[in-house]
Amino acid sequence: MFLINSSSYKIKKTKNKGRGVFLTKDLEGGTVIGDYLGKIVSHEEEEDSNVFYGMTRNDDEMILPDPDTAGVNYINHSCAPNCAMYPYKGHMLIVALRKIFTGEELSYLYLVDPEEGLTFYYACKCGAPWCRGSMVTSWEYSKKFWDTFIVKKQGKDYAKKLASFGKELPPLKAYPKKVKDETIYDLFGSLKKSPITVADKKLPSKVILRKKIRETGRRLRFPKIGTTVIGVLYNGLLITS
Repeated sequence: MFLINSSSYKIKKTKNKGRGVFLTKDLEGGTVIGDYLGKIVSHEEEEDSNVFYGMTRNDDEMILPDPDTAGVNYINHSCAPNCAMYPYKGHMLIVALRKIFTGEELSYLYLVDPEEGLTFYYACKCGAPWCRGSMVTSWEYSKKFWDTFIVKKQGKDYAKKLASFGKELPPLKAYPKKVKDETIYDLFGSLKKSPITVADKKLPSKVILRKKIRETGRRLRFPKIGTTVIGVLYNGLLITS
């Protein structure tokens, strides 16, 4: 279910990823884009369904949307995402990591667990310069995201059944308009827009770098030190050129 106005986005076919969601208006960083709704099923049922769009809710439950219903389940994976999964009151929201520009395709990390044989099956075609070639994540990041961050943010709602198996997960009565930046997410400036120039003679802190990328949506060029910051990773490492 989208929570932004229908005039803000357009669903259309992509060259090699099926359908995708593209913005028709700029969005500010932190904007809550939608709620991942669908039928609550077990992990085993999701695997047997042959529906690619299943979203993990906890260790027992998956959210399985109707593949023919135009929702945030149409947002594709990218190794340089501009959106992210955000846990909220037992639901999984999709939020904007940074300012996203008109014409950009929305994307987030699918975070497929690195089980044997999945790397080839979940091939990535995002086209980012540092594309990993797969939607599969590392066990290190998977545990940090699901076992630590999600559990902490969801609290008691993490394992609480919000709907019986086979029933539709109901929408929340109210949603936040925006959420704060969380350092668990990798943050990249837009590859479609030119970098902004920063006059600093040394790199600011990673906190300031994240804030600038989130607010402007762009990479940060530091001509006085000959560096362009493309992104800040969850582990504090910088992607530069």
